[in-house]
Amino acid sequence: MGTPLSAMTLDDLPPNDATWNVFVSGHPAAQRGSVLASEERELMGEWMPFKVTIHQGDEAVDSVGVFDAYTRGDRWNGFVTPYFTQEEGQRVVAWTDAMLRRYPPDAVETLRWDDDLSAFVMESADYPHEPGEPIPNDDIIPAVSGGELGVDLYPVGAYRWKWQEG
Repeated sequence: MGTPLSAMTLDDLPPNDATWNVFVSGHPAAQRGSVLASEERELMGEWMPFKVTIHQGDEAVDSVGVFDAYTRGDRWNGFVTPYFTQEEGQRVVAWTDAMLRRYPPDAVETLRWDDDLSAFVMESADYPHEPGEPIPNDDIIPAVSGGELGVDLYPVGAYRWKWQEG
């Protein structure tokens, strides 16, 4: 499902000092507090596949940042809320790593897989994780059951990043 990690070609692009267009404003955890009541995490039906991206306004960046995901139709502040298989989530990890090489570190929220937690973990340069301290719950992305799909799904960036249908 999706493009192999080896197809990521952002390394060939020159550095860009523009800000990565992920946050609506401020710390991402604060953004979840602005979710409208009508947009609460109400899942509305069967899982449906679709493609998602975060448009950066740079065609080269946007072309490698399209991912296969699933949705039940819920939205957050007007943005889609994708759920990824672990494999596709690893492609999102590779994309955020590539974004770190292109944009200033304080403009990119990082993502990694944590074997001990069996979950993805996000970290913002504005709110780094402290060594020896527990990872904040808001930054841990555990699996949810994909039900009829027969796989676990991870809401990477859902209710946090400005995902759009790609």
